[in-house]
Parts: sequence; C-alpha cells; structure tokens
Amino acid sequence: MNSNEKQGMIYALFSYVIWGFLPIYWKEIQSVPPTQILGHRIIWSFVFMAVLIAFAGKFKTTYSILKGLMAKPKSLLLILSASSL
Repeated sequence: MNSNEKQGMIYALFSYVIWGFLPIYWKEIQSVPPTQILGHRIIWSFVFMAVLIAFAGKFKTTYSILKGLMAKPKSLLLILSASSL
C-alpha cells in the first residue's frame, strides 16, 4: 500500500467517524436558531481561511486576486452569487 492509499484510508475513516457523530450534533443544536448557526459558520469559516492563508504565506497572492476582482465587477458579481448559493 503506497502513501496515497494510506492517506485515502485515513480520510475515509475520519469521514465515517464524523458521519457517525453527526446525528448527535444535529440533536444538540436543535434549539439554536438557523440564522445564528449560519452566522457562526460564515464568521468561523472566514477566520479559518485567514489563518490558513497566513500559514501558507499567501497574503500577497490573495490580495492581488481580490484587487483584480474589484476591477472586474461582472466577475465579482458572479463569484459572490456562486458563493451565496
């Protein structure tokens, strides 16, 4: 078994464990309003991605991409529409 296969097996096992615990998670957050859940997901996703970009050292690349998007309103609108869906 090569390293890619081992990595795939670990990812599969991890996903099965998550899938097994997911019903418990949904039961526990049943009383939380959906808008609050959505807000937390948006904020924490942003924080996680900012940390990931920082660790990867890609701030300049990310900034240049965002700057290029601001210059193309149609592309920006399409990306915002796709991300909201």
